[in-house]
Amino acid sequence: MARMMLDTNIISTAYLPRPPEWLWEWLESLPEGAIAIPWTTVYETEYGIRTAQRYNPAKALELLAWFTAFLESRITFPDMNVEAARLLGEMAATPAMKHFFLTEGRRNKNNELLKIDRIKLGGDAMLAALAIAHRMPIVTLNIRDFLFIHQLFPLPGLYNPQIDEWFVDPPVGWGFSDNANDDEADAWVKTRPAPR
Repeated sequence: MARMMLDTNIISTAYLPRPPEWLWEWLESLPEGAIAIPWTTVYETEYGIRTAQRYNPAKALELLAWFTAFLESRITFPDMNVEAARLLGEMAATPAMKHFFLTEGRRNKNNELLKIDRIKLGGDAMLAALAIAHRMPIVTLNIRDFLFIHQLFPLPGLYNPQIDEWFVDPPVGWGFSDNANDDEADAWVKTRPAPR
């Protein structure tokens, strides 16, 4: 079964207070088993919800319940295998990609270095390494960084569902089988939030 790897922005957009209808229509149109969620997306989503918990505990609890149900549904979680780990190491050692891994220092008006408290683990590079190792196209709403990575480390496909466009074509022969049951969505689609 062909699978597509979702970037964090797909998950976070799907659970906006008023999620765009096109996104849920696209997700519901996919055959069962078509979605893969990398650990980076799980991590970034959990981090975002836990950070929001400080400011809006009730909303964060609602998001945590939805995210838990989402993760317990039948979704593929690609492993960080040896191939992906080695590829990520190569990416981190590539000078042109350092901005994915290092947080740039900021200075105040007196040219003093300010404390940096932003976590930067190279999420886009990690997702790209996983996608390459598992030969799964990436689905994202923010293609710019992935197009940059693709110049140095060719991706197995890059798709933006908002505009229904492939920016990097998937491999020859990749696709959903004709006998996939398009009428039966993944169980996680049932976690679609009610309109608010």
